[in-house]
Amino acid sequence: MPVTAMSCMHNLPYPLIQTRMLTLKFVVSIGWQGESWLWAVELIPLSIRGPANALATAANWLANFIVVLTCPIMFTNITWKTYVTYAVW
Repeated sequence: MPVTAMSCMHNLPYPLIQTRMLTLKFVVSIGWQGESWLWAVELIPLSIRGPANALATAANWLANFIVVLTCPIMFTNITWKTYVTYAVW
């Protein structure tokens, strides 16, 4: 069983940490992950669909980058409230 930094910091068993991380990924995927792809296909006219898809892809990558960048800092400072923050955001 691999030991992660979070299991050392919070003395939580590894399966609980893995369950929490998968839950976060599941909630983000259902909540807003598909939104950036769907609006460009359904709502944008055909004449500007290419640039709109590029913008949607850039927004998706930027949002994922923000999550990856802020997640370790948030886990260190506010622990379990990180999940609530991302769920509300």
